[in-house]
Amino acid sequence: MTFLSVSSLLSVARTPDYLVAVSNGEMIDFARFHREVGITARYLRDAKVHQCTLAFGNSYYFSVALFAALYAEVAIILPPNNQADTLKDMSAQGITVLRDQSVISICDASSDEITFSPEKLQSGKISFYTSGSTGAPKIIPKNLHQIEAEISVLQETWESSLMGCTTAATVSHQHIYGLLFKVLWPLCAGRPFVADQVLYWENITALTPKNICLVSSPAHLNRFPDQFHFAANMVFSSGGPLSLEAANASEQHLGFRPIEVFGSTETGGIAFRQQTTTASPWCKFSVVDLAEIDGVLQIRSPYLDTTSWYQTNDMVTLHSEKEFTLKGRNDRIVKVEGKRVSLIEIEIWIQAHEWIADANVLLLTTGRKPLACVATLTEAGQEKLDSQGAFRFGQMIRHEMHGRFDLAAQPKRWRFVAEIPENTEGKRLHRDLSALFD
Repeated sequence: MTFLSVSSLLSVARTPDYLVAVSNGEMIDFARFHREVGITARYLRDAKVHQCTLAFGNSYYFSVALFAALYAEVAIILPPNNQADTLKDMSAQGITVLRDQSVISICDASSDEITFSPEKLQSGKISFYTSGSTGAPKIIPKNLHQIEAEISVLQETWESSLMGCTTAATVSHQHIYGLLFKVLWPLCAGRPFVADQVLYWENITALTPKNICLVSSPAHLNRFPDQFHFAANMVFSSGGPLSLEAANASEQHLGFRPIEVFGSTETGGIAFRQQTTTASPWCKFSVVDLAEIDGVLQIRSPYLDTTSWYQTNDMVTLHSEKEFTLKGRNDRIVKVEGKRVSLIEIEIWIQAHEWIADANVLLLTTGRKPLACVATLTEAGQEKLDSQGAFRFGQMIRHEMHGRFDLAAQPKRWRFVAEIPENTEGKRLHRDLSALFD
């Protein structure tokens, strides 16, 4: 199958019966994909939609909406999550919220299409939400040229290993890793994808295609049912550090040692590795240049909107111009179950609660490394704690967080204290805070 760019995918004809996706057991061919993108693009253009956010569970309908918005020259914003409060806030800003049923209804009610022209996509952009070092959410816009450059490098790196494979994923298409690896790269390479997210390992054994490329994360690769076995052709992992134990377990249960991909929304993919020891180094992608200043990784990459060196928040040791070892991050953005979480953003929300006087959120280093919160209380908060007890009190606050934060960003352990520990310099040390949970 010929590899095509995102901007030429619908203007250069695939065979009509080429398989695009498998959705809930239904085989979806290129003719239907082509038609439904055209219908949806025509609708968005006629409805004069200027900005949209895509809140989809099904990756096929997400793909239809994504390409339709690009061709209708609509600004695309992928939300940080699909929580009700998040989408309500975006809608209040005048951003049209598109969902699975939106595309289904549009295609059922209309039959007019548009003509696909690559020129329409020249200014195409997709914006992603992420968190900066200050903790305030920010939007990272990516133009289509940056995205196409990354897909081309992925194809160049792994093309021969993925021929004949169908892609399935335990991760969402809403973030850049899932968007590239589950949706756009397979579409450009002519490989079908499973539109439904694999939420449980048992679900993957029911998939009709048997040559599977699995796009996953440490949150899933850390947890296999004891008797589970599945023969995957290739496994990718990204979104956070994968332990050597999880890499070994993946080889045992999936028959393939995961290829870990390291990068971020801002930088795109930086490097990859197959971990065989805890010291296994990372190897950069061919188009990325590496440097290190004071132990902090610097990169140059065509995935960035600058030709200058870009400073990451990752501490590294460079071994050569191609390889390095990661030593952790130098800010307060952490990965929890594969999701990037701003400790500062969570603290700001908790501190604004009527029951909370002050709070400090931390990532514990024991067990499954959950988020935890140490807090002091207002008078009202102390009265509620006395009447409800610590466990129920913490659960009540977590319940209020459901509309704003993913589960991974909600502290699972709480300690309510008279004073948050500080050292003589007024700094709150991780070891002192984590000791409260021992």
